[in-house]
Amino acid sequence: MTIVNGAKWLFVLAMGLGASGCLTAGPAGRDTSNPITAGPVAGRCYPGGCSWFDIRNFEMVRETERAALIKIYTREGGSDHAMSADAPRSSRGVRIQWGPYDEAYVFCSREMPAIIGQLENGSYEAQELDLINGGVPEEFMATQYGHVCHPDGGMSGDGAAERLGYRSLRDREDRTFTLPSPAAIFDRLER
Repeated sequence: MTIVNGAKWLFVLAMGLGASGCLTAGPAGRDTSNPITAGPVAGRCYPGGCSWFDIRNFEMVRETERAALIKIYTREGGSDHAMSADAPRSSRGVRIQWGPYDEAYVFCSREMPAIIGQLENGSYEAQELDLINGGVPEEFMATQYGHVCHPDGGMSGDGAAERLGYRSLRDREDRTFTLPSPAAIFDRLER
C-alpha cells in the first residue's frame, strides 16, 4: 500500500499496535509480521561493506494531518564484504557487528522529513532529509526514514520520493537544528 494524505501515515504501523499504542511483540520481543520490526535492513552499502539498522520496536508519539512523530528503538551495525559490486539483499548469512539499542525519532512529513536523536546535553538534534537531492551522507537516514514512514516499500525506486509528494530541500540553508524535545518539531513545522 502506498501511503497518501493526512492521517493515513501509518496504516501499516497500526496493524502491529496493541490497544496501548505500543508495538505488540512476540516472545522474542519482536513482531516479525510487521515490516518495520521484521529484522535488519541495509541502510547503505559501499564497496567493502554495509551499514545496517535494526528496529526492535516503535511507538507513535503524535500524529496530525501533516505529520507523524514515531519513537523507534534501534541499533546500528556494520558488515564487511569482499570488494564486490553486489551488496547483500538481506542480512541472512551476513556477519554484522552491532552497537547497543538506542532511542531515536522519525518525523514523517512531506514538508519536513527528519530523523531526531538526543544529544549528550539532553537536547535533541533533528536532521531534515532531502529525499529528492540527498547525497551519500544522508543515504542511511533516508533509508531508515523510508523504512519507517513507508513500510510498504513505497520509497524505493527512482523518482519515488517525488511521486509520494516530497520536494527538494536544496534551497534550505540549515537542515540540522536543535530542539528542546522531539515533539517541538511540530512547532517548527507550523512556522
